[in-house]
Amino acid sequence: LSYTRSPFGFEFESESGKSYIVETTGDLLKWNQVETIQGTGLAVQFTDSRKALFEKQYYRVKTLE
Repeated sequence: LSYTRSPFGFEFESESGKSYIVETTGDLLKWNQVETIQGTGLAVQFTDSRKALFEKQYYRVKTLE
């Protein structure tokens, strides 16, 4: 896992055949889906080029099979 600060982004290892949903929140209660990434078996990159929605933003990645 690695990340960049501006624009915010991160990279993570993925598994082929799995889908990854990137979500964001400002309060850790209500999560909003930002992007779905298809696993390739290699490292995949997510970059959030949107203007910040919250003063502090939190991200999570959920896995779908």
